Amino acid sequence: MSNLKGAILATALFAAVVFPFLLMMSIDAFHQHAFLKMTEEVTELVKEEGGVSEHVSQVAERLKKKDLTVTFSKPGLVKFGEDIVIGYEYNYQNVRGKKTLDGQDKIVIMKRSIGKNWNNSNETNPPTVITKSYFARTPESLQPDKEYTFTVPGLKNLLGVSSDMGKVEVVRVEGEKVTVKVSGGKVVKTVQTGGTNSLADEKYVTGEDTAAYNQNGYTGTLERYLYSGKLMPADSKVITTTKTALFTSIFPGSIDYGSDGYHGTLLKNGNPVKTIFSGEYTPSDTKWIEGATAEKYNHDGYVGTLERYTVSEEYIPEKNITDSLTSITNTFPDTIVKDGVTLYRTGDSKKSILTDQETKIISIEVGGPRWHWAKETPSSTYNYSKDGYIGTLQAIGNPTYSTKHSSEWTPAIIGIHNTNYYSNNLSELNGQVKDININPNGRLNGESAIEYIVRTNEATLRALGRVNPKIIENSIRWKSSIEYGNFLYNGIYYPYKRVITADYTFDVFRWFQVYGGNVTKDAVYQYTQEYSAVLPASDSRVYAYKGTVTKPATDTRIYEYVQDYTGTVTRPEMDTRIYKYRGKVVRPASDTRTYEDYYQYELNFQYN
Repeated sequence: MSNLKGAILATALFAAVVFPFLLMMSIDAFHQHAFLKMTEEVTELVKEEGGVSEHVSQVAERLKKKDLTVTFSKPGLVKFGEDIVIGYEYNYQNVRGKKTLDGQDKIVIMKRSIGKNWNNSNETNPPTVITKSYFARTPESLQPDKEYTFTVPGLKNLLGVSSDMGKVEVVRVEGEKVTVKVSGGKVVKTVQTGGTNSLADEKYVTGEDTAAYNQNGYTGTLERYLYSGKLMPADSKVITTTKTALFTSIFPGSIDYGSDGYHGTLLKNGNPVKTIFSGEYTPSDTKWIEGATAEKYNHDGYVGTLERYTVSEEYIPEKNITDSLTSITNTFPDTIVKDGVTLYRTGDSKKSILTDQETKIISIEVGGPRWHWAKETPSSTYNYSKDGYIGTLQAIGNPTYSTKHSSEWTPAIIGIHNTNYYSNNLSELNGQVKDININPNGRLNGESAIEYIVRTNEATLRALGRVNPKIIENSIRWKSSIEYGNFLYNGIYYPYKRVITADYTFDVFRWFQVYGGNVTKDAVYQYTQEYSAVLPASDSRVYAYKGTVTKPATDTRIYEYVQDYTGTVTRPEMDTRIYKYRGKVVRPASDTRTYEDYYQYELNFQYN
């Protein structure tokens, strides 16, 4: 039976887990291959057409019916060298529901379009009006029928709106805002909102109080079994016990007995027996004591009067102790300690000369405390203080300067210079700095945007006082995000502004100045202070006490009496049996899950 259950369980696990997993992996691999193939074909087609031509738009419409939505960053054909960002979103159904693959390709158009608009032909035909496409996606919604409003950039004439599923109707058009109503779409996502899915289960329970079991979804009928206890027949036996008391008069003639179900009356058996309850008896004792510190002795119960005797003796006569201290500040403490004895000042201190006053002429070169981008001017005087010589020196001649380029430092000293750049072209500010279209009137012949920025910024830095500034070309970058507004520059208003920043190095300087003059070292004096003290005579003789001491007898015993009682006790029949219920209970499978369906539409606005 257990082997059959194991086989059934293994089959259920394969059907519920392994097979769906293998199926899901196979479906994912198939759709991923299809997604990569379709995106490669669209990318190559856009390169060949030179942008989003009518043919490219038709291919994108056909792919949408295959659940692949293609979007383009720029409509229509574009100029040679411009880039187009192509977005892809592919939806397919897997074992666990709807899944989405998305990606993005950026291509540079290397095909030149021939026609009057691009100045590569002498054609006189008017330019062809190109139908533009704008792709948009509605938010995910629980309602399949709903109105949405979209802003279509550059909309002049709306040709039509199509949807990847269901039906779409144009409700109204207000400038670039188009309101549409979608309906009849398919579910794109299903989300579980509650409930659980429980598999069938069974278990064995014991110790239940009733045969009918119904707990936590498990039900069943249990069988009764002996849980504890037993059936004991009537019995009798002879019991002897004792009672204790401090006095014999308090023992009763009989006592009642009750223990383990036995009951009866016990009678006195014999006379009480006297026993020691606590305490002890200690006889008297004597002992000899030497080295005690007092005449009266009382310790550990021993007492007595002792006689004094000499343990050791030493006598030291009076002694005079002297010492002295020297100092160049004539500052001395009132007392000092020598060999553990405190000495006191004797008279006033005595003054003597150590070195005479000295004056000399010196000349030194002093370097500035820092490197700076400007040549700083040193002070005309210098306060000298070294090896005891002090004085104010005067500057001799003009300072000299040491020069370094800031790139020679480790790490290099880097300056940062910012420049505002104004433009009418938003896509230009979204690109790289090297590709911006700086006004050619200010550029030298053949000069690139980077070369122009280097030349003009270095000129600005020189005007600001920097010496030999060098713009680091590979550091030129956008500093800030794009600002939108109405910016006036050189008499022209521009709608967009972005800050260009660049790192630069420059020359730094440190001054050196020669100072000279007289410096003086003061004379040095020494002071001597005498100290003395008289150590009096000392008597260090030590005495102790000795003699015989006695400990009296003690009796702390307390007595109690023990009385025996004997008799026959009986126990009636007793039934302590307790029955409970046990057995197998089962829980059926249940699925209480609830779901919500979401709808979403891919819309294509055709306009010119």
